[in-house]
Amino acid sequence: MTRQILLYLDNSVLTPIAEQAAAGRIRDLFKANGAVNFASTQNLVEAWRAPEAIRPKRVRTLLRVAHQHEEDSLQYQAVRRVAKQIRIHHPEWIGSWPKPALIEEYRQRRVEVWSRVEKDASYVSPEMVAFDGELRKHVGDSMLVQRKKRELIRGGMKLPLPTADPAITARLAPLVANLSEPESFWRVQTAASWWNAIFKQDPQRRDIRDWLQPYLNLDRLDVEAWERFWISEVDASAVPVVRVKGLIDYFQADYKVESGNWGDINHAGFAVGRDFFLTADHDFYQTLLKAQGELGPAMAEPVFVNRAAPDISAEIESVLGW
Repeated sequence: MTRQILLYLDNSVLTPIAEQAAAGRIRDLFKANGAVNFASTQNLVEAWRAPEAIRPKRVRTLLRVAHQHEEDSLQYQAVRRVAKQIRIHHPEWIGSWPKPALIEEYRQRRVEVWSRVEKDASYVSPEMVAFDGELRKHVGDSMLVQRKKRELIRGGMKLPLPTADPAITARLAPLVANLSEPESFWRVQTAASWWNAIFKQDPQRRDIRDWLQPYLNLDRLDVEAWERFWISEVDASAVPVVRVKGLIDYFQADYKVESGNWGDINHAGFAVGRDFFLTADHDFYQTLLKAQGELGPAMAEPVFVNRAAPDISAEIESVLGW
């Protein structure tokens, strides 16, 4: 039996498909070549943020070209993998191992959203409406943070660790020095952002806090051990989604900071476990290529699509070599 080809399309590719009313042709193309496309919540959120007049068309396009939907949160799956690494290296940090039933309500809400938009493409989740203002702030804050990171990276400086204690920094510095720049970035950055999510209630990382805290006995964590865990103990191959997101964040510094960078990092997580990742954003494509240079076959092969092609179906068929 021939193995299915697993695809992911970001919204820069979905948009010209919608504009050319090519969803049916694309779906037939995928079917003829044994390809299965996956629709993420990030895809849906970006479709929802389109102007009201074209929003239903964007949603219908997403649904028509996708064979599978993100029902189990990718972020939750990533958190569970990190929790397993914690249990291996620091079992004393684990307070309990939550039962899957604890997240079933959240999962069911996600399943319900996909069901609702399939019945009514104009439907928008009330949670999305309520969250939109906060999301805009997150995007703006993310751009400011990325600009600061870009200055550090371009200046040849290491990211600061999530502690101001010079003694701790001095003890950890040799561990960081043994890593390549991209590798040290994603490890140090993840250590800092996840610590801030758990202990400083960072609103941009609320999902990390909500998913990870139920596993942890917070009284047993200290910042130096946490940093050491991420810098030298975590098996990178065991947390591929976290790693690819961190690498995308790092390589985005080579390009202009855009409002879409935050969403691109979320999209990039879906490159794990798939064969091809299609984008029509040239800078994002280059960033994906650089990340793949670090991860190799652990992530999908990036494929660039010309969004201005007069026949987007023929363009996708060509770039996939079908």
